[in-house]
Amino acid sequence: MSNTPKRFIIVDGHAMAYRAFYALQGQNLTDSKGNPTETIFGFFRMLGKYIKDLKPDYFVTAFDFPAKTFRHKKYSFYKANRSPTPEPLKAQIRSIYQIFEKLSLPMISIEGYEADDIIFTLANVHRSKDLEINIISGDKDLFALLDDTVHLLRPQRGASEFRIMNGESVVEEIGVKPEQVFEFMALTGDTADNVPGVKGVGSKTAAKLIKEYGTLENIYKNVEDVRNAKLKEKLIQDKENAFVSLDLVTLRNFEFENKLDGFIWNKDNLVSNSVSIFREYELTKLYEEWSKLFGNKPTASEPEPKPVPNKEKNSAPANQPETKTLFESKDENETEASKEANNENTEDATQEQFLTNITLVRTKSEWEKFEKQMLTCSEIAIDTETTSVDPMRAQLVGASFAWSMDGEKYAIYIPVMFDTQHEYHLDYQDMAPGEEVLEWIKPILENEQIKKTGQNIKYDALVLQNHNVEIKAIQYDTMVISFLLDPNSRKHGLDDLSFQYLHHNTIKYSDIAGSGKKARPLVQVPLEDLVKYAGEDAEIAYRLKETLYPLLEKENLLKLYDTIDLPMVTLLKKMQLNGVCIDTRYLQTLDTKYQNKLDIIQAKIHELADEVFNINSTKELQRILFEKLEIKSKKKTPKGALSTQASVLENLRDQHPIIDEILHHRTLTKLLTTYIHTLPGFILPTTKRVHTSLSQTIAATGRLASSEPNLQNIPIKGEDGAALRKAFIAPKGYSLLSLDYSQIELRILAHYSEDEHLVRAYENDEDIHDQAAYLLFHKYFNPDDNTWSETALNKTQESFDASIMKKMKQTPEFVQKRSQAKVLNFSIAYGVTQYGLARSLNIAQDEAKELIQQYFASFPGIKKYMDRTIAAAQTMRYSINFFGRKRKVDNINDKNRFLREAAERLAINNPIQSTAADLIKVAMLHIQNELERLNMKTKMILQIHDELLFEVPDNEKDSAFSLIQNSMENAIQLDVPLKVTGGFGQNWQEAK
Repeated sequence: MSNTPKRFIIVDGHAMAYRAFYALQGQNLTDSKGNPTETIFGFFRMLGKYIKDLKPDYFVTAFDFPAKTFRHKKYSFYKANRSPTPEPLKAQIRSIYQIFEKLSLPMISIEGYEADDIIFTLANVHRSKDLEINIISGDKDLFALLDDTVHLLRPQRGASEFRIMNGESVVEEIGVKPEQVFEFMALTGDTADNVPGVKGVGSKTAAKLIKEYGTLENIYKNVEDVRNAKLKEKLIQDKENAFVSLDLVTLRNFEFENKLDGFIWNKDNLVSNSVSIFREYELTKLYEEWSKLFGNKPTASEPEPKPVPNKEKNSAPANQPETKTLFESKDENETEASKEANNENTEDATQEQFLTNITLVRTKSEWEKFEKQMLTCSEIAIDTETTSVDPMRAQLVGASFAWSMDGEKYAIYIPVMFDTQHEYHLDYQDMAPGEEVLEWIKPILENEQIKKTGQNIKYDALVLQNHNVEIKAIQYDTMVISFLLDPNSRKHGLDDLSFQYLHHNTIKYSDIAGSGKKARPLVQVPLEDLVKYAGEDAEIAYRLKETLYPLLEKENLLKLYDTIDLPMVTLLKKMQLNGVCIDTRYLQTLDTKYQNKLDIIQAKIHELADEVFNINSTKELQRILFEKLEIKSKKKTPKGALSTQASVLENLRDQHPIIDEILHHRTLTKLLTTYIHTLPGFILPTTKRVHTSLSQTIAATGRLASSEPNLQNIPIKGEDGAALRKAFIAPKGYSLLSLDYSQIELRILAHYSEDEHLVRAYENDEDIHDQAAYLLFHKYFNPDDNTWSETALNKTQESFDASIMKKMKQTPEFVQKRSQAKVLNFSIAYGVTQYGLARSLNIAQDEAKELIQQYFASFPGIKKYMDRTIAAAQTMRYSINFFGRKRKVDNINDKNRFLREAAERLAINNPIQSTAADLIKVAMLHIQNELERLNMKTKMILQIHDELLFEVPDNEKDSAFSLIQNSMENAIQLDVPLKVTGGFGQNWQEAK
């Protein structure tokens, strides 16, 4: 006879519903009537997994009763600070109740009590060495139950990663025993439930008091013995709150029908068709999973799930630290939403039910059969499998195609044998060589009558271009479309989009190729597995296009996609192919020079510290700065140590000369490690150039982002950045041309705000910082004797007076005034606070506050723009730029002041930043079209913020400069003129 205890699973129902709601919030999962279903989906996906993996003998879910409890009667402020339950969540919780009833799942909800009280009672009544009780909840008050037989499965990230807690875990986490948890919470309070506790007593202090005195009552019996005078005062002052809190946090045992037999998990007793309720909510995936859970087979009539988006392109997941997971997901990079609500085994039969029957193409005759079909289609999807995430270094392994004909979907995978580094799997025997296969697929990919769809199709286009095949008629990029629809999201990969829109969990790279030490090249994966993985990529991209593209028209984004985002895919591909030349010999010289500089700076730092220490060690630096040199700082790390971050040290410059040297040491170290040492490694042997990748789907404003290597982070100012830019050179017979928009964001602000002073300055090509200095400070200047005062002298002068301005500029004080005005010009539209401005200008906060007020008085149009923009965002809940690009502005109406003010700042500055980002893209597209139309050899090679860099043949210098400058200055028509400056040079720095 087995001594294994039986297992009782108790679920905190409302907690799980809230986790599901917030995990999938924004995923827009709805039924055909538009009713939200994401919480239902997430809740029962998690619940099913718990049941499947934990295999309970007994099971029950406890829900809060939707009414006030005895605690509200005892303390009217109980939970008073909680926001109302969102209406979409309320509606879905009601649906969850109905599904529980339909499925005959054990559930409990009792009027006057909370779910925690129910769980507390159940665990205490049924506590036994013959029963293992597992409570699924994150609530700290349930710590009071834990021992060797009662465990808490506490979610760490969503629901798939958790911590199994027992009595010892409680001591480790909060420092008291389970039986002391209520006393502990009475002192600390509970902000979530508005339990007051003792103000100013944190968890460490509470644990120390409980350890010393045992109980709350004993603490107050001996309160006069508390040695810390401030703590004693806090305890005495909040004594009543402490005992009220103890009453509120203490869970209750109470009488109700709770016989264990009533919670038996017996799937055989369930009505065989009960899971069909999931079909009523149009949740196909849940229907299939719960049918299996209850031993039923899904009926063949189940409708196909709706299409949706996206998988990161052809990259093996990075190695992650091992975490204890309840569900053994094979994807180490799975998204949070997937982990919480969509974990599943890829061996699931539902994986294949979703997909078309994908065909492996081995011979030319097999290809020709499918080629005939594709030639009759108006559009197809394409995806490549390769040897590298870097498209410039990748060798082609295979290509998959997906299309639709006569209402049926088709998908094929064709291996393309180009990997020269690895042995191929035996499945590849008798396959045609890669060169021959490319000739088969080339006519389809270069057919301009067939529109092409892809997920991050720039990657596929680059890979194929390097194999002498051009993808023509690119029309749909699902990653780009997804980003355009929601630029705030970071989840535009195929896996995320597939889950979000298609409710489908994709096959992961690691599922077929392994990960870590067990990883193997794709060419060594059996073709049966590779075909499913690769074909799925193409088909999902095709399905996603069907779902996402119509949303562009619905959101009035179709024109933006067609005129900017889509053509940028091809342009960025060309720029990446162009690359930029690097002077490696110069970098070697710079390496030696900077190493010598570092040695000198290091010696200075050691001299100033009066000892030798490891400058790169945070602990050592903290000891030197804050202990030995006694530099005063209040900024701490999350662990409580004084921070040595650069932003913190910047504000400590005046306290000791060592700070300047440390910051300089860091700058040089970063330049060496990030660029000087690494740039040569990015040079492609076949082209002798560096080919950075420019992405349009990273920055929420729409700005392009550079990676591998990131060339947009090279310092703009200072001799170190200038020295590094000299490494970027023009080849023989060419020059580099750099052209940069002048004060583009301020000009856009002038257009939006219509402020008369801003507009006048730019129309007359005047120095805007001089103008701001005049408007801010002319009242303190006496033009009769060229003197300044701290009090207003010239109180009558309101309009601009050029003669006064001229006299102001002749005084030495004007330099400082202009500097302050310049900071305000560049920061005011980004919501600078008086604290931030005071820190930037090193002035008192009162003075900063007055400066901000004076600025708004000087430029009243700007304040009107800010107020107008905030009001619009409060109504629309999104920000929109000059071209119609939208960005959601969450929290714009939030009660939390900090969240609301952050949203207001975003609403104000996003139209400016986003318009600037799209403006330069419009200019780039026009320039490229003109260069191609005129058959010029000038190449666009880099975009860095508001600057464009070109490689220009010597015989095209005059025409190229005129064409590019004109295109940039006339890209759009604003109320103020655009100005572009720049020049030529043999290296980037000379051109700037």
